[in-house]
Parts: sequence; structure tokens; C-alpha cells
Amino acid sequence: TLFRSLAWREAADAYQAAGSTGDRVDALVQLAEAQQALGRYQDAQRTLAEAEGAAGPDAEPARLAAIHASLGNAYLATGPPAEARERLEQALALAKQAGAQALAAAVLMNLGNLHASEERYAEATQSYGESAALAEKAGASSLAARAYANAARAALLLGAPPDEVRRSLVKATALAADLPASHDLAYLLVSTGRSYAKLGDLERAHALLRRAEQTAEALGDARALSYALGQLGALYEQQGRLDDALALSR
Repeated sequence: TLFRSLAWREAADAYQAAGSTGDRVDALVQLAEAQQALGRYQDAQRTLAEAEGAAGPDAEPARLAAIHASLGNAYLATGPPAEARERLEQALALAKQAGAQALAAAVLMNLGNLHASEERYAEATQSYGESAALAEKAGASSLAARAYANAARAALLLGAPPDEVRRSLVKATALAADLPASHDLAYLLVSTGRSYAKLGDLERAHALLRRAEQTAEALGDARALSYALGQLGALYEQQGRLDDALALSR
């Protein structure tokens, strides 16, 4: 990721030298995404301020939406929440204006995350649901699956009826069944497994957590594997399978 950020900075500088403003802005947004992946949120905010200045107010709506969306994500991590909300709402309006369904879905996902962080679970459930529907229309299956999983988790925290929670989980797991192995898939499977466990469907929870374990193991993803095994251990304890839970901790 560090090398990726260096490459995007070089690209942005090259585009600036060539007078290619649009490409420079796009490279700066990609640089900011790489910086956020490294946890360098303030650097990302400075990079995005540079992108916003270069783009100007009359840039294409999709390009401006990408800037505001990335800024919203950065402020979601650092605060203040009001700035994150303002940026994400601007991004959503611009993405819809541009007809960029996948980007709008990603922004709605982060608005859901913002609502959830403020314990506004009804608003979170709605945002996640809208994100999932738009993502499906855009063919963004991974994003849709994660949005449905998040909708289920928020609905559980809201105290929604089990059937409502289950509907989101069924959609999330159906989409997950066709996704290739990845870090995101492993965490998605853990999330859906935990939600099924909270509904009392321990058999389905077990199947999903085992698949998460197998996915992480196949990828050599030690962090995801540890997380999956930890949740499996908790499930075994819930089922009274203490020997199995103990075996996982060895």
C-alpha cells in the first residue's frame, strides 16, 4: 500500500506537468484512498483538499462525488461527524446526479456506518438497505452483500423482528456464495455467521463461520483466520461444546 501511494503521487505530479487536470484529480483521489488504507487520514484530507482545488466547482459531478466521498470517509475516521455527514451527503447527491450507482451505493454504506457509530440504528438500517439495492443494480455483488450484512446487524441492534433481520441475511449469504475468496469475504462470512447466531440459528452460523475459517486459511490471512476462529470458539461455547472451544484456543 505504501508503494501504491508513492506511485499515485508520482502519477499526479506527472499529470500536473502534462496539464491533464482530470487525470491529476483522479490520481489524487486514488492517493488519498491509499493513504487512508495506511491510517494516514490527515494526509488524505490534505491530498483531497488539493484534488478539490484542482478540480474546481465546475468539474464533472462523478469526479466531485469521488472527492467528497473520500473526504467523508476520512472524516468518518477522524471526526467531526458533522463534517463526515456533510461530505457524504454532498457525495451522494452528486453521484446520483451523475448516475454513478456503484459510487452512490458505497456512499450510502458509509452513511450507514456513520449512523451506526452514533447508535442511530433505524437510519443505519435504511441507509444499508438503500446501499444494497443500488449495489445490486450496479452489479457490485460484494458491496451489496456487505450492505445486506450490515443492515442485518443494525436491525438486530434496533431490536427489529427476526424475520426482517433474516431477510437481509438470506440476501447477504446468497450473494456471498458466488464471491471469490478474499479478505473482505472472510469478514463478511463472520459477520453473517454472528448475526445468525444471535437469531439462534446456530447450525447456519456454524456453517458460515467454518467457511470463513477455510477462506482465511486458503488466503494465508492470519488476522481473518484468528477472527474466524475466535467467533467459532464463542459459538461452540454458546452450543455447550466446551471441548471444541478449548481445542480452538490451543
